Amino acid sequence: MSILKKMFFFILTVMFFISAACEADVFSSQQTETLPKLMLGEWQVTSVLTDQGKKTQVQGLGDKYIIPKYLGRIVSLESDRLSINTPYDETCEMPEFFSHKSSAEKIIAKSISSRFPEPSHPTPQDMGLPLKNNTLVNVLYLVCEKKLRAKDEGMSALADLTNVVWFIQLDKNKLAMSWHEETILILKRLSKNAKPVASFNCEKAGTLVEKTICGSVGVAAYDKSLSQSYKLVMAYYKSNPNTKSIISDLKKSQREWLKQRDACGADSTCLEKVMSIRIGDLNYDLGDYMYQNR
Repeated sequence: MSILKKMFFFILTVMFFISAACEADVFSSQQTETLPKLMLGEWQVTSVLTDQGKKTQVQGLGDKYIIPKYLGRIVSLESDRLSINTPYDETCEMPEFFSHKSSAEKIIAKSISSRFPEPSHPTPQDMGLPLKNNTLVNVLYLVCEKKLRAKDEGMSALADLTNVVWFIQLDKNKLAMSWHEETILILKRLSKNAKPVASFNCEKAGTLVEKTICGSVGVAAYDKSLSQSYKLVMAYYKSNPNTKSIISDLKKSQREWLKQRDACGADSTCLEKVMSIRIGDLNYDLGDYMYQNR
């Protein structure tokens, strides 16, 4: 994203909060300098919530193909920095937060794009959130001068919060976070003794790469996500006719990628990077195939 576009997005965001503050039914916001201490630390995405009440699937990748990108990712919340190790490696320096209270129903209606046919707005129950419609919640909205990707980069629905990242504290060890692609991420506080969970049994890790994967909660989670993505993409191609050559190419590219992965050896940063890129490539190729064969 260009510097000019970032500045434009930031100005729009600030203008939105100023104008929306005049509407008591939507906002009674207060700027906070830092996150509450209870929210500081490392969190892991344990669930990726999507609208289960919609009647039709929007064009593009279905929800089940999107989920592995975000499931298991690590969100680090510090007083002066926020980061999440998604395939986009997103970071927000010196974040600002605006807080306000509203009903869970209104927050979801203004955070998830309208759908057709009726009902046009999803409810907390449609999203799988453990909140009743009239539950009054305190929401923290994120604003970054150097913009963290706030969900999607498009700005068409900014006034409806669909491009704004927010947090809701569900309990002391669980957060809800709005994110890209019409998703809400459920974050669980990451304990210091959390065990890595990979796509294979870490107790049987034999090679250097397998041991490195199992030495990090974040890298192991990426390994599991990659395995899920590959299986989903392969299953899709197998369920469609005339994909024999595509399946052959996919298997070949996976073998080549495994060599690239193994070359990382004991470098966990390298492993996380090549895994995230591979997940992105798998989704991109599948999305392109769906588009060409729609």
